[in-house]
Amino acid sequence: MPHRQTARGARPIAWAFALLCGLIAILPLAGCSTQTPAGAAQAESTPTATETALPAVTAGPATEATIQATSEATATAAAEGTVVPVPPITSTATITATATPAGTPTPRPTPSGPPPENPLQLLAPFQFIIPGNMLVRSDILQLDGEGTEEALLTITESRLGLTKAITEEVGSAIGVASYDPVYREWVMSWESTQLPGVARPLPDITLYGGYNGGDLLRDGSAVLALRTTTLDGVAHLYIYRYDRQARTASPLKMVPSEGSAEEDAHFGGDLDVSMADLDDDGVYEVVVDNVAGVLTWRWDGTRFVPREAR
Repeated sequence: MPHRQTARGARPIAWAFALLCGLIAILPLAGCSTQTPAGAAQAESTPTATETALPAVTAGPATEATIQATSEATATAAAEGTVVPVPPITSTATITATATPAGTPTPRPTPSGPPPENPLQLLAPFQFIIPGNMLVRSDILQLDGEGTEEALLTITESRLGLTKAITEEVGSAIGVASYDPVYREWVMSWESTQLPGVARPLPDITLYGGYNGGDLLRDGSAVLALRTTTLDGVAHLYIYRYDRQARTASPLKMVPSEGSAEEDAHFGGDLDVSMADLDDDGVYEVVVDNVAGVLTWRWDGTRFVPREAR
């Protein structure tokens, strides 16, 4: 019968429709049960207020075991949702400090323009005198045998300005000022030790110096002399030889009396002591004036030796 056939044909369609609806309902559940939205994952990775972020590592290189242990601890902490502090990383490497070499001093600027025609016009002896001292004499001498002459300065301490008490012995010294043609200035190239007594320069004999210095032994060397008087009234004479190459001076030698040992040239007289060319041969002798008589010393080529008394 036609009606019954129609009813049997509609039943399979109804079953198919119901099966399709069931599949549609199951699919969303299967797709979302094992995945987490990207926004949720990002929210979980951000530390909360009660968590502490790992400190940045700024130390030197770590050992392989330290790195492995740190990586495992960090991975476990991430899986359990906790934070494990990273142990300090130490290094056994030796650090060698390298000293910074000292810088090269900046050279002084040299004057420009033509040099002075007469460097002696630039000489100001008082620039070498410290407070409390006095410049007793300045002799212009050719000591090194070339170029500009040198200045032999005789200096003594002053009692003025309460520098020295009237009963206290003062000291004196001589010094050589030389001209530096590079920097065009005068410098003190040598100075003797301080010796007792007030400086009393020897008399002048020429325009460019006198008994205080010069070629007094006629051997081509430069001789420098310092005469002082101490509080006891005794006169003293000290004699030096100037080294032209080293620009220094050292005491000459003398024999105080016949048969005595040699010592630095230092003469003392009750009344006075000076130098004079007694033989008119250009070689100066030392003359000591004592109360008991006059003593003289002559130069024998290496030292001063005593002559007969008169």
